Amino acid sequence: MADQGEGRFVAEAPCGHGACYRYRVFTAGEPDGLAVPDPAARSQAGGIEGPSRVIDAERYAWRHPDWTGRPWHETVLYELHLGALGGLEELRRQLPRLAALGITAIELMPVAEFPARATGAMTACCPMPWPMPTASPRRSRRWSTRPTATG
Repeated sequence: MADQGEGRFVAEAPCGHGACYRYRVFTAGEPDGLAVPDPAARSQAGGIEGPSRVIDAERYAWRHPDWTGRPWHETVLYELHLGALGGLEELRRQLPRLAALGITAIELMPVAEFPARATGAMTACCPMPWPMPTASPRRSRRWSTRPTATG
């Protein structure tokens, strides 16, 4: 892997959408290496204990490709815990009510994989992928166009 600075390392390998992989970390205590998931992966196959999965973001056809967002000074941000609300489908049902309140942007929490055994104070393990019990990356992208259409 090539060091990009600030703790970021990059490697490219030929693979396709859906390919699973892990990093192998070698230490004195692990002479055969320890297989670990990619902490910046877009998806984890089987949750945080499983391998990371390649997601080809170009495969998704956005429904509103020309939408550029709102100016920040117009933003009325609503931060919500997706699990406490009941998931993406319940949020979809609540969008008209949130828009009527004047909400213009939604920040979803948590947007990280966490162990199913986590309770109360969840420990985010992989800060990039969507929580798989809640939504797949494709379903999440498909859902993310709904607020745009709602207003």
